[in-house]
Amino acid sequence: MTVRQIVAAIAVVACVVFVMGYSSRVVVGLRAKNELTQWQNGVQEIQEFSDEIQSTLDGMDDPAAVESYVRNEKNWVKPGDQPVAPLQHSSPDKTEEPVVIEEPVEAEEPANWQLWWQLVAPEDKAEEAP
Repeated sequence: MTVRQIVAAIAVVACVVFVMGYSSRVVVGLRAKNELTQWQNGVQEIQEFSDEIQSTLDGMDDPAAVESYVRNEKNWVKPGDQPVAPLQHSSPDKTEEPVVIEEPVEAEEPANWQLWWQLVAPEDKAEEAP
């Protein structure tokens, strides 16, 4: 082998090593870029969720908004209200009067601990004890 062949072989080996090192760096860079994009998307989703929660919290400062929410979304009633419950769904062509429940709905139910206490120690058994 001549000196030229040895120099050419060393140059080829150096080029192969450089290309392999460069390509691995390119792959690492692309992975990092993809991971950065995923993190940015996650941050954006969390920011949108945070904005949505903040707007909901801002709406809860208004008593009228709170009352509207609990009446319409949660179907709560105030003491003395007469709730109306539709019995069946009718077609949009027919307009029927809603049925009014005549019995007043108790606005105050006993607390959960009172219900449990009644189960554990009913009043009938407490009065029978000597």
